[in-house]
Amino acid sequence: MKSRRIRLIFDQLGKQAFPDDTDPWTSIQTRLATEQAMMKPGQVSDQPPRSQVLSRPLVPRIAFALLIIISIFMLSPGRQALAETLRHLFWPTSKEQFPPLTSQQLATPTFAPTFAATLASAQNPKPTETLVPVPTNLSPDLISACGIDPYGYACKIARAEKQAGFDAKEFPADPEGFVFRAVEKAISGEVWIRYNVIGGGGYLYWSQGIGEFPEFTGAAPESAIEEVQVGENRGEYVAGIYGSGNVLPAEYTWSSCCRQRLRWTDGERWYELDKQAALPQTDYMTREAMIQMATQMVDQPSPTQSLRADYLTSLTEASQLTEFEILAPSILPDGFRFDYASYDKDLSQLRLTYTPGGTQGSEPGAASILIIETPLDKLSLAPGVIGEELKGETVNINGYPGTYFSDNPYDHWLTWRTSSLKITLMVYSTKELYGGSFTKEQILEMGKSMK
Repeated sequence: MKSRRIRLIFDQLGKQAFPDDTDPWTSIQTRLATEQAMMKPGQVSDQPPRSQVLSRPLVPRIAFALLIIISIFMLSPGRQALAETLRHLFWPTSKEQFPPLTSQQLATPTFAPTFAATLASAQNPKPTETLVPVPTNLSPDLISACGIDPYGYACKIARAEKQAGFDAKEFPADPEGFVFRAVEKAISGEVWIRYNVIGGGGYLYWSQGIGEFPEFTGAAPESAIEEVQVGENRGEYVAGIYGSGNVLPAEYTWSSCCRQRLRWTDGERWYELDKQAALPQTDYMTREAMIQMATQMVDQPSPTQSLRADYLTSLTEASQLTEFEILAPSILPDGFRFDYASYDKDLSQLRLTYTPGGTQGSEPGAASILIIETPLDKLSLAPGVIGEELKGETVNINGYPGTYFSDNPYDHWLTWRTSSLKITLMVYSTKELYGGSFTKEQILEMGKSMK
């Protein structure tokens, strides 16, 4: 265990184990000096040069010092608290509230410059990505995967494993409601993989490594740390986060909302699942579901050719699932492109999502265009489907009557019916993160370009 963490633990426990006017480190240092003198009588004043001392193996000396320190505390009133702290995988604290950061600690937010959006012909190819070098000394299968798609999951994971120095455990497939986005971190002994909530609004981090858990991952109240069993291994589960609903909070308070973490160890390996999302499509990830996911990790997932109905990566994929001819816009705001589609077979409903540069090219939730298409003879499957209650201005879309509504330059709503489909087009833009504003004429032009 790292000496810095040990010192932090003892500093935290000192107030519990000793009165305010007592310095626990004085007694510890005195005892250490006494023990050293007892082990080497007559050599206290005849020490070898400092360079020789530092060159001796450190592990036995550190282990001996820790043994003495732990022995002293086991005889103190704080022994129970020490044992509890050392056994935790999370960093326990008795505090459920913390003061806010000072103005010097808070980062000054940078907002996007405002501009008037312009339209251009729809461009669907993916943006150019930074070339990822193909790792060497890999199995033929992984080299083949990198050769087929040097930007794909298999190649990125293979490269991360080479940098980390071990074979990472992986999901058999992307978890429901999430899609692989990036290897967030890959250094010697650690791999952090990030999955985004489909459509934005949250993340799932899958982290693992050799040795100890990273110290900077935050604290949790003692009462929030639940001991669990992950297969044959001991683990801990924490639901909650320190936060505040105010822009300038008076304090940060622990809340059981919005974040769930599961940690466990297996020999010298540590693992963590960290879900940072509070959305209907991710609510299935309860404590039990996360434990089950942890026990189903594999050394290498099997390739799958089946389409994900909740994440279709092209209009071609979408057309393989739908039972009707898809209409797509040929004109979009400059910089927007097709991001993904989803199809609900039970409702016969298709959703097309366009974003500025795609999910990887913009701040999640900064701006998006959502197009919903439903066959007219299937509308009864989804009573009250989006747009039915819309009260706005009557417009003409290629000879079909429609309704347009907007109460600001950043959000627009257009719905109409063709001879076979009901179509709803929604434009959402944030002034702070994206900055682009739209006009009614632009929205209508996009709608009329659908073919």
